[in-house]
Amino acid sequence: MIKAVWDAIIVQVDEKAEKMHGKFIVPDLSQEKAIIGTIIDVGPGRWNNAGDARIPMSFNIGDRVVLPQVGPTKLEWEGVEYIAVSEAQVLALIEEQN
Repeated sequence: MIKAVWDAIIVQVDEKAEKMHGKFIVPDLSQEKAIIGTIIDVGPGRWNNAGDARIPMSFNIGDRVVLPQVGPTKLEWEGVEYIAVSEAQVLALIEEQN
């Protein structure tokens, strides 16, 4: 299991969208897109300047987020792709509408 530290979050990357044309799989390589995934762990947060309390994190486990292509640390654990990133690098929070 991967655990986040400080103000880091761990994101499980959504599977890449591919289209089928007959018996052929055609990946969408037309342009680089932002990374979309689900947060699986959130660090405890950074310490404040006085060093006596942690600054609360903005995200929760289960949130879907958008991350930039450049900057996050990409890693693979037990065959699953994850991203480790500081919460400040998150571009957007995806809110599902019911």
